[in-house]
Amino acid sequence: MIYLGDGPLFSKIKEEVKELELDNDVVFLGKRNDIPDLLSSMDIFILPSLFEGLPVVGVEAQASGLPIVLSDTITEEICLFNYKYLDLKKSPNYWAKEVLSIKRNDNRTQGYLNVKEKGFDISQEAKKLEKMYLKM
Repeated sequence: MIYLGDGPLFSKIKEEVKELELDNDVVFLGKRNDIPDLLSSMDIFILPSLFEGLPVVGVEAQASGLPIVLSDTITEEICLFNYKYLDLKKSPNYWAKEVLSIKRNDNRTQGYLNVKEKGFDISQEAKKLEKMYLKM
């Protein structure tokens, strides 16, 4: 398992991993700039966040063709395709069972096109914004 980021619970999660003797199973990578490369090496993306608006990393994960599992605190706009919402109040066993039930996506080439189709294409959005400014 790869743990990315360094939010306020980072130290607590790291301690818990150590207490559960999972040190050899979890790699803590912290903040990174090579997210697309890391996403291409994953089978599934899990975001059990306590507070989120629109997490861009979730859109990036879907663009890379990954199935995503999100906590129910995350806004619905991120859910473009191949996603599952889970309640944070559910047990870790419940989360594990749900994650393991997701089929691996071996054909990930469609991800970017699906995300683009839903309006998350920087080139198209930049042109729209430019037109809007030029009309002002």
